[in-house]
Amino acid sequence: MGTSGSKGLDGVGGLGAAALGGGSGGGMGGDEGDGAVTGSWHGGAQLYVSLKMENARIIGDLVPHVYGSEPIIGSWEPARALAMERELASMWELSFVVPPDHETLDFKFLLKPKDAETPCIIEEGPTRLLTGGMLEGDVRLANFRLNGDDELLEFRVFNKADIVSPLDLAASWRVYKENFQPSKLYKELTNSTHKDAPSF
Repeated sequence: MGTSGSKGLDGVGGLGAAALGGGSGGGMGGDEGDGAVTGSWHGGAQLYVSLKMENARIIGDLVPHVYGSEPIIGSWEPARALAMERELASMWELSFVVPPDHETLDFKFLLKPKDAETPCIIEEGPTRLLTGGMLEGDVRLANFRLNGDDELLEFRVFNKADIVSPLDLAASWRVYKENFQPSKLYKELTNSTHKDAPSF
């Protein structure tokens, strides 16, 4: 094993371990380990975790999702799974921020349309475990059986965790708000709310 995916931890201030290739879509490499983040954490440092899946053969309107043990990822209900975002033509990503000492997260990948509950295809194999921002054990392929088990669809899986300070998070949030472009639906809902609001 060990050839099916990659994982790594980027550190700052001497807190880090092995590093993956830098930047989005960069080279995926690095040391394999138990994935747990250790060391002393100061100043409210958090982990910016990235999960990626890669496959150039994804068909139809199927979108990779993540679902698992916590309410934010559906509490094992496929209908409430979190959709991954397309980063490149063949790459999908889900990123989030967690405390370095977060509880172990149990999850699996699944394929389904973004706005529909069926078809829903759950990856084969055991549940994945995320501890200290990193996947436990070797990062195996995500395998899905399509068309009545006649076709096997394989995704490469990548996992990366970066240590970020509260100041970095605040700066990122500020940039996000400055560049946020509301969708047409968001504008319509906002205008409708304002029109319907009682006047005093």
